Amino acid sequence: MILYPRAKINLSLYITGKRPDGYHTIDTVFQPLTLCDRLCLEEAREDLFSCSDPALETPENLVITAVRRLRGCVAFPPAAASLEKHIPSQAGLGGGSADAAAVLAGLNELYSLGLDRPELEQIGAEIGADVPALLHQGPTRGRKTGTLLTALASRSQMFFLIVKPSVSCPTAAMYRSWDEKGGTSVSLSEIESRQKALEAALAAGDVRTVAGLLHNDFESVLSGEAADAFDRIRQALQKAGAAGTGLCGSGSAVYGLFETSEKQDAACEALRSVFPADWRLYPCESLREDPVPCSVILAAGGSGSRFGGETNKIFAELGGGSVFAHSLRVFLRHPDVRQIIIPCRAQDRDRIRKIAGQEAAELEAQRTIPEILFCEGGRQRQDSVRNALALCREETVLIHDAARPYVKPEAVDACLEGLRDYPAVSLAVLSRDTVKITNERGEVCETTDRARTWLVQTPQGFRTDLLRRAHVSGKKISVTDDCALMEEAGYKVRMIPGDYTNIKITFPSDLPQRFTEEAGNGRRSSGS
Repeated sequence: MILYPRAKINLSLYITGKRPDGYHTIDTVFQPLTLCDRLCLEEAREDLFSCSDPALETPENLVITAVRRLRGCVAFPPAAASLEKHIPSQAGLGGGSADAAAVLAGLNELYSLGLDRPELEQIGAEIGADVPALLHQGPTRGRKTGTLLTALASRSQMFFLIVKPSVSCPTAAMYRSWDEKGGTSVSLSEIESRQKALEAALAAGDVRTVAGLLHNDFESVLSGEAADAFDRIRQALQKAGAAGTGLCGSGSAVYGLFETSEKQDAACEALRSVFPADWRLYPCESLREDPVPCSVILAAGGSGSRFGGETNKIFAELGGGSVFAHSLRVFLRHPDVRQIIIPCRAQDRDRIRKIAGQEAAELEAQRTIPEILFCEGGRQRQDSVRNALALCREETVLIHDAARPYVKPEAVDACLEGLRDYPAVSLAVLSRDTVKITNERGEVCETTDRARTWLVQTPQGFRTDLLRRAHVSGKKISVTDDCALMEEAGYKVRMIPGDYTNIKITFPSDLPQRFTEEAGNGRRSSGS
């Protein structure tokens, strides 16, 4: 069993008091991230633990603690745990707690222990205050010691850039500094008001308001090298376009919140050479409790004959990479994509496989990578999609032309949201030109209403089972997109407003200089 323990940040963290037993009470909003470790759990003859960082193979590691705590509550056979670390330690990102949470959830599933999430949360609270929150995929509000949780609704897709300096901030020392400072000057009623506003902003998808409500009490007690590093990172992130910044937990990592993936990518590129060599940058995104997991069919089976030359147009250079690489990357990075299926011609498969492997290798150290599968391309696009559908395992599927390298992740989000209410959706833009329909002699029969005339793009999204049925019933008809098959089968199709830059590469002139330059800067709006 493979699991991906998720890092977290605290969008807000207020220290509200101190109990007689010495523990502090807090009011915080946890936000899980795509940044993750990789944990393998399997049955074994005895309990075993190994880690990619040998220094962490100690009896105090929270993976071992989680196994011990869980076995104290319910009996189960021995297990072997192998941990691959990617979340930096002593950063305030909850890496150890995330590993413990994954162990609890994983062993519960592996051995069918039958524990529900509240029971797992109770066990997790005995391991660490952050563990219960990291049993959730989406944001939660934590009170008391952070273990009294309320799951929060979120429509916000947020983009973060985390910077981890070389200095560390031990949590116990940070709390001591807080006590020496004398506590907070913010009233409990003010904290409640701010937290409610943050909850509402997350639910509404209002990232700008979220950015204005970021808060961490520990920032006020940073000192020495940690304070200098925080100020330096915060100023650099703000200069790079961050809508808001904050300390991760008790530190020492600092995050910048960006409203779009383009701004996040541009900031990452701009800051790579700004900090010392032993400081690390981690671009990542937010996770939600109610994702729409999907398969993606990245249609790469065409020959690109209209592009000219002997090489398939998806291999054309664009901003230092290929058209195909840019088209693939947005789906590799999207947290809701579980698998990517690529129908392609036999003569292109090795080259496509190599590009896909290179793109995945660059990302797998920082996030979960979707499974990548290949299938035969057909004579027509319709045939290629039908072949790929046979491999789809998710309930929803997105179909995207590999020759559209300028799609934005926000457009993918919009399509997935549309599939909550409709069986089929398509990205599209309203026609800017007057469109006339003629008869076979070229005589105008009708002039369409531009307010209702859409130019269809990709991705298009579908309920997988319904699209399979539409392909069977429409096998004898020829269509240019899958929405037409759904329409023919009687299903409603919803248009999702897209972006005029999301063009399909058909001719060399479709690679304008401005897009090429943007793609070279790593901007996902240009296919990066």
